[in-house]
Amino acid sequence: MRQNHRLIGEAVARGVPTVAPVVVEDGNTVVVESGRVYALFPFAAGVQVDRDRLSNNDIQAMGRSLADVLEALRGCDRSLVKEGRYEVCVSEAIREIDRLLSVISELPPGEPSDENALERLTTRRAWLVEHGVEDGDPFADFDRQPIHGEFQDRNLFLGDGKVSCIIDWDNASWSPPEWEVAPFLDFVAAYDKVKVAAFLAGYRARCKLPDERLDACVWAYGLYRAHDLWLFREVYDRRNDKARRFLTPGRFKPHFERWLRR
Repeated sequence: MRQNHRLIGEAVARGVPTVAPVVVEDGNTVVVESGRVYALFPFAAGVQVDRDRLSNNDIQAMGRSLADVLEALRGCDRSLVKEGRYEVCVSEAIREIDRLLSVISELPPGEPSDENALERLTTRRAWLVEHGVEDGDPFADFDRQPIHGEFQDRNLFLGDGKVSCIIDWDNASWSPPEWEVAPFLDFVAAYDKVKVAAFLAGYRARCKLPDERLDACVWAYGLYRAHDLWLFREVYDRRNDKARRFLTPGRFKPHFERWLRR
């Protein structure tokens, strides 16, 4: 937490629109009381807008802001953030998929979400067998720097046509700056052509991002996500039934396929 607070302090000093934790009497930003750790932050300026209510102007402002934030953080010391880890292993992913398929197949039949999971896992396995030959770090050829780590609408406040405050720096890491771009296009823009264009217009107004580099970024992100089985572990290992709503019908769709159809 203290490492995180040091990064936030550095970001504030570099002009990033965020809020630094309150400093208490002894000069610390962290208080330990009865075994619990506390930190206090001021109120963030601006308003948060639900994802489905974001205008194209809002999304464009987020693109500008992300480019500005990455530029501001570029010179920050590596010690202020944790290491971003993006290694993948096809054989391990396939073994884990086979384990999950076995777990699901032993459940009583008739649950639609289980049927959806079986289809999603089976088609994901087939895709990995055909395409997942790149063990290692799919971002190996990308430069690294400190990044926020979760630059998405739920962590952004808007005001006066711009991003007025960025919160929740818990996932900050030493990672490729493009790592911030791909998840935004996925989760916030949902690869929608108009929203993607709005975001990129804002981002490219501040920072160069050639199409070929963007394509490489989405491919690397998609390869990493294809190995990510968090949702299935959450439902079938941790018995989190609330996560079942994300087990929607349909085959596995690789991110790059969705990206090319934008």
